[in-house]
Amino acid sequence: MSPSWGEHHIRFYQLEPKAAGYVTNPIELVKGSRYFRPTCIAANRAEKRENVRSWYVTDWVDGRYNVHGYGRVWKLEIDLSQAIWKGPLELPSSNEEALVAQRLRSGEHDYPLQELLKLSQTDDPYLAQASLVALSKITPAWKVSDAQKSPTHIQSQMLLALRIAVLENEKSVDIHRWIKYFLTVPDQKIQFETFRLISDLEFKQYLPKVEKILSQSDLSYELFEAAVATLNTLNGKPEIGVRNEELLLTRVQDTASSPKLRAYALRLLPARNKQAADEKNAPRTSFPKGLSLKLLNELIDVEDIELSLADSHLKCNGSELSSGSDGMGFEAVYCWKVNTAGSWIVVRTMHYSTENLRCRTTSLLLKNAKSSLSYIIRALVRQRSLST
Repeated sequence: MSPSWGEHHIRFYQLEPKAAGYVTNPIELVKGSRYFRPTCIAANRAEKRENVRSWYVTDWVDGRYNVHGYGRVWKLEIDLSQAIWKGPLELPSSNEEALVAQRLRSGEHDYPLQELLKLSQTDDPYLAQASLVALSKITPAWKVSDAQKSPTHIQSQMLLALRIAVLENEKSVDIHRWIKYFLTVPDQKIQFETFRLISDLEFKQYLPKVEKILSQSDLSYELFEAAVATLNTLNGKPEIGVRNEELLLTRVQDTASSPKLRAYALRLLPARNKQAADEKNAPRTSFPKGLSLKLLNELIDVEDIELSLADSHLKCNGSELSSGSDGMGFEAVYCWKVNTAGSWIVVRTMHYSTENLRCRTTSLLLKNAKSSLSYIIRALVRQRSLST
């Protein structure tokens, strides 16, 4: 049984063996409003009734993280004689795959390196993790030259094993030698995991290298997020995650940056209000003052489809922009080709009003539209939506 702070529920998870682990089909026992935020659950060991189980649940109530004084404690009781959904409460004996995973974790096995690397890539997450633990125990014998001779998917597994080893004992391997090497590998999965390792260990000496990678125009969105989060951690602000307003706004405004990176930064700029909204309204989001409608319109003129779509998306996500006019609503229009000839263009219009926080979409087809996106992609600042 597990509570969910973000999804406002308590669920029961009946475990069924699968390979070296388990699968489950969760059953929702309790569902509340946005003001039901269960955080912790503990069994009531003092329960004496034969067919009853009970638990105590802490409820944070409000979405704000500060100590607001609105918390509650609930008692959850279940009559087992009526809980026909519960199934067996005792786990079955371990199967062969589970026993193999146990031996791998304990070190009581004779699998060679290549077999461990193969097992670490299996579809069974429990067996794969156990294999990485086994690999982590032999990392002191590895050399960077071993990785250089291996394909990137093997290097990725080696990096994961090294991370397990160094987090358990930082002196077990010369991890700086490995980090310096992996940062040069042109594989985004490897760089992502390297960022994660640098963040976990808070190695601030890699700040310049992370900043340099962050400026690369071929980054994926996931790696861009990881680089921003790593910079925040190394700068002593891990709690802000990827929401570095100053860094992101600077990147959006930087005309020398690639349109792709500016689009990434634009997507990350909206910030949720830390104070929970009431039951009738959705949580509000906001933008920094430097992100104005004038700037968004300029971004559309760049004629990059990804940047324009990011711009249009932000204009319709229930956010407050510095439009220069109180209560000003606006619309964004974006498009994409639906066939190779380009004679038909799908256009979606989105209307947002700061007064009622509503967003609606309509679709229409424009025949024989001009091929240049600059004729189609634009922002229309109005008080009402387009007529369709």
